[in-house]
Parts: sequence; structure tokens; C-alpha cells
Amino acid sequence: PYTTLFRSTVLSDFEFNYCIRKPLQYSSFSLHLQLALQLLETAIARGQWLMLQNCHLLVKWLRELEKVLERISKPHPDFRLWLTTDPTPEFPIGILQRSLKVR
Repeated sequence: PYTTLFRSTVLSDFEFNYCIRKPLQYSSFSLHLQLALQLLETAIARGQWLMLQNCHLLVKWLRELEKVLERISKPHPDFRLWLTTDPTPEFPIGILQRSLKVR
């Protein structure tokens, strides 16, 4: 199972196409971050794979993600979280320490 930030069982095909075609506006940006956290919770519980792309663009939000990851006690054994990023010195060290790095 593979889920991206926008493509999941949470979004209908109409909503998926709307999110992809409509430029991301600042006012709706926080909604996308909330959606990412909801998708993460679902993936953890159901054993899905989740990919969050271009994380270097949201380094401040990654601190919140780091806290969520620290609170995970018993994830589904099939759960996987994929993060894509460009190198950045501000990337949270806690996430890096729990990660496998692939170039």
C-alpha cells in the first residue's frame, strides 16, 4: 500500500484532482498540514505507507511531525513513512536518527 500526501482513501477522485490542479495557497496550507497528520495517524493504525515530499520546504512543521513520531508506541508492523527532502541543516535531528537514509 502506497499513499502520498494527496492520494489516499480520505480524498475522493474529485478532491484529489482539485488539490493537484489548484495552486497551493497560504490560507489552505495549514489544512494540508492537518491532512498530512491525519493521513499519518491512519497509516500508523492500518499499516499503510505514507510519503511526505519536499520536507525541506516545511522545516518548522517537521518539529511537530517529530513530536508525533516520538509519541508512537505500537505502530502497525507494516507501517512505513517515506520523507523526501533536499539537504538542509535545520532538519530535525530526531527524525534523522530514526531514519534509514537512501540517496
